[in-house]
Amino acid sequence: MENGISIILLQKQSVVVSQPYHCEILLILHIKREFYLFNVSLCLTATSKHCGPPPKVENAIVTVAYKKKYSANSSVTYRCREKYQIEKEDTVTCRSGEWEVKNITCTRKLVVEEAMEKQRYLEGEVIEYVCTSPHVKAGGNATCRNGEWIKTEECPGCSHPPQVTNGDTLSFTKPDYQEGERVEYSCFSRYTMEGGPFKTCRNGKWEGEMRCLGACTVDEQLMEQNNLRFTYSWQTKLYAVHKDYISFSCKRGRRVGTVPLRVQCIDGVMELPTCQ
Repeated sequence: MENGISIILLQKQSVVVSQPYHCEILLILHIKREFYLFNVSLCLTATSKHCGPPPKVENAIVTVAYKKKYSANSSVTYRCREKYQIEKEDTVTCRSGEWEVKNITCTRKLVVEEAMEKQRYLEGEVIEYVCTSPHVKAGGNATCRNGEWIKTEECPGCSHPPQVTNGDTLSFTKPDYQEGERVEYSCFSRYTMEGGPFKTCRNGKWEGEMRCLGACTVDEQLMEQNNLRFTYSWQTKLYAVHKDYISFSCKRGRRVGTVPLRVQCIDGVMELPTCQ
């Protein structure tokens, strides 16, 4: 290039650095018929897999702001609700798009009426306890058996209501509920509730069965591969909620196999037909 500058890439070498960066060394030369050698390090942000919301832990909340997406290697720490205590580990980390699997649990604190409360009790030891539910005067003796407390009298009422996968309660929850109290749930967007929507405190346990069933996503690339199109021109949605139907037609050829052209979504699963 006359009276100009040309830049020639002679060599490209990767350099290992800490995530989330990836660096390369570029060797550059040739400016106006004279040659110069430069080392230039170019660091680019590497493509890393994010994690979705952290796994729910019963009777616990996260100590940082809740987000729908977390970057790689970010961590979340849990804190138990009032009257509960954490067992062992309390933190999980996002690794390669998945949260670490850890047995994080919150157990209910036992109120002990003794001169001195100990951190650890031996097999067979007996303590006195009182129930902490409001307006309840109950208690008795508890014996340590195989790592659990065997009580002479169960405390009436229920603790924090259980979690429902892909759903949540419609109101803020409490650490204690009285006999007969109930909690209402709803499913996340595009999930369909089966059963419910209430759980009721009965004899110290939560009664009421419910599930939040997933929607199905239609893969456009798979539709093209299977020679499919939507039967109706107005039907262009790429998802269907649980038990909903989507009708397909063959672009060319005819249907083969056992899957019909009108298929139903069942809890996030929908098998597409094939045309040849």
